[in-house]
Amino acid sequence: MHDETSIVNGGDNRKTTDIYLALRAQIFAYATRPSARSEYIALMMDWPLAKGTTTIMAGADGSASLYLSNGGAFIGGGQKYLTLRNCALAAIECARDVESLMSPATEYPIPPISEISFYLVKRGHMLTVTAKESDLRQNHGPLAKLGNAAMAIMTQYRLITSQPKNRTVQ
Repeated sequence: MHDETSIVNGGDNRKTTDIYLALRAQIFAYATRPSARSEYIALMMDWPLAKGTTTIMAGADGSASLYLSNGGAFIGGGQKYLTLRNCALAAIECARDVESLMSPATEYPIPPISEISFYLVKRGHMLTVTAKESDLRQNHGPLAKLGNAAMAIMTQYRLITSQPKNRTVQ
C-alpha cells in the first residue's frame, strides 16, 4: 500500500501517493543538473481531475510516461513503441514553439482542477506556463497545440494497452 498525501490546492482535496510525487520530482530534478547532454530534457503536463491528477511526461530522448496520482504509472513506452516515441518528440517540439510564453519556475505545485500546467525542463533550469482547461478542450489559445501533443501520449498508451497481448502484426 502506498502512503497517501493530501494535496490541498484551489479549494479541492485530492489524494495522491508519495510515489507519484517522487516520479514528478525525479523529472524536475534534471533541471538542476547542468551537465545534461541536451538543452531540452523533458516536458511535463499536469492535468488535475476530480479524483486525482495525471502527469504526462515527454522526454527529449523520446521517452514517454504517464504518472497517476493514485500511484499508477505507465513508463518506458517510448523505448518500446515508435508511436509513443514520435508523440514525445512532437510534444518537445511544440514546447519549444511556445517557450517564449513560459516563465522561470522554481516550484511545481499541482494546479487547481480548472487549470493545466506545463513545465519545460531544460539544462540548468525549468520554465512553466498554465492554461485554462476549458481553452485547451476547445482548442483555443496558443497552448492548445501543446496540450494536444501531450494528450497524444495518453491516447497512444490507451491504444497500446487496449490491444490483445498476443496479437501478431501482419
